[in-house]
Amino acid sequence: LTSEAVQALCPDRAGQLWLGTEAGLRWLDIRPSAFQRPLPAAATGAVWALDATPAELWLGTEQAGVLRLDRSTGRVAERLRHQTNDTTSLADNFVRALLAAPDGGLWVGTQRHGLDYRAPGATGFRHFRHRPGQAGSLADDFVRCLYRDPLDGALWVGTEGGLCRLADARTGRFVSYRHQPGATTSLPSNYVRCVRRDPAGRLWVATGGGGLCRLDDARTGRFTTLPTPMIPTSGWLMIGVEMRPPIPP
Repeated sequence: LTSEAVQALCPDRAGQLWLGTEAGLRWLDIRPSAFQRPLPAAATGAVWALDATPAELWLGTEQAGVLRLDRSTGRVAERLRHQTNDTTSLADNFVRALLAAPDGGLWVGTQRHGLDYRAPGATGFRHFRHRPGQAGSLADDFVRCLYRDPLDGALWVGTEGGLCRLADARTGRFVSYRHQPGATTSLPSNYVRCVRRDPAGRLWVATGGGGLCRLDDARTGRFTTLPTPMIPTSGWLMIGVEMRPPIPP
């Protein structure tokens, strides 16, 4: 592995682990346990987001927009970039999150210009933005993570301004959850890094600066924040958690 900065991980059904790093795309075939470079670093630059389907690998990059890799040939089959003269092009070439939908649609979270969606068969993107003072808009234009809820298919969006759930795809209306100072049952931090639902059906949210919390009531926005262990005040601490039932209610 030629870069110590790994920014995205994506396992696939073939037993390979794909890594997005500051030095480009890497993959690890777990059987021989050897890292490979499927594309030259110059073709991708830093890779921040990955998502895999049986036939394709999607890459979100820092400067090159979105790349679709054909896994049967190992070649880039499609490049999606911002075009200044095309309002339906990708809004931002710095891509932080990707989600390939089961129906062929593609969700793209960007660092500066919100959330984009390309419908199945379409060539252009629909843009979702934060609109100050407008209820129901995206909480922030810096999108950190995307998650499709296995319970109902809802789209969860983690941003630098809170957690969002797409409530109405037709109108683009979001329900947002934000930190409320002094409210211990609100989202502990607006910097949302990851969203996942566990086998027991509970939705967990990892935040920057606020630790790990669980959404107990989506209607009222009530969260339970787990106690934070003592961590170093300098340097980096990486924590991996495997959740197995039972987890205290």
